Amino acid sequence: MIYPRPVPAPRRAALGVALSLLSCLLAGCAVSPATVTRALADRNQDSSLSFDYTADSGGDYIDQVVQIDNNGDEAVIPTLRYIALDANGVGMPEIKVFTAFGSDHGDVVVPTSGAWEIVQFVGEGRDKVADVQVTVLRSQHTDYPYVETEPDTEAFDESGREDEYFANFRSVKVTNDNDDPIRVRLAFVAWQGLDSGADQFQVAVPVGELTTVPAHGDATVEVDPGALTSIFQYGGKYPTNVIAYYSH
Repeated sequence: MIYPRPVPAPRRAALGVALSLLSCLLAGCAVSPATVTRALADRNQDSSLSFDYTADSGGDYIDQVVQIDNNGDEAVIPTLRYIALDANGVGMPEIKVFTAFGSDHGDVVVPTSGAWEIVQFVGEGRDKVADVQVTVLRSQHTDYPYVETEPDTEAFDESGREDEYFANFRSVKVTNDNDDPIRVRLAFVAWQGLDSGADQFQVAVPVGELTTVPAHGDATVEVDPGALTSIFQYGGKYPTNVIAYYSH
């Protein structure tokens, strides 16, 4: 799976501003020793899904990512529950877990090619979180194609110029290089910084409506006015990105 790296704000230009999407696994980025696939023996658990948590990517890719693999024959829409675990695998109920894409509310489609989620930990002791336990509370099958290539996004300001730092964009072009149309939603995500330790996002807001992107084509999503406050507050000041995720 491909995890688009956050784009540093202008003051962090030395870290690079390339938007190229690289595979974390192919690049050999560091995976936390605590990474574990959780397959829980629960009657509500969809046995076709498995999960891998990467706490710290090593700095070049998004941290705190849950890879969702679908080993079944059909795409599914799961509703997931995330529980933070310490280094001994013990649950940390004092830590609240939030998501960027809403997989805990059934907002993410998992094709047979898989999907992913970004998690945020809130609460005293969050720096002690080493792993995540994922439970499928419920799921339903849906019609969604196998996705060979992740959709790409490009933001534009009011004048139609590319907004590479996501500082004041009003529309987003989503490109689909696959043989089938895909349905996506967009999230504007801002991270806390890249100076020390594993990063986590500080805000994730939906950008527009559910959008169908044609095969080998693109679609333009207009920014929801409700997202502008977060864009003005975080864009161009923190590492940010607009990420397309599979939805319904």
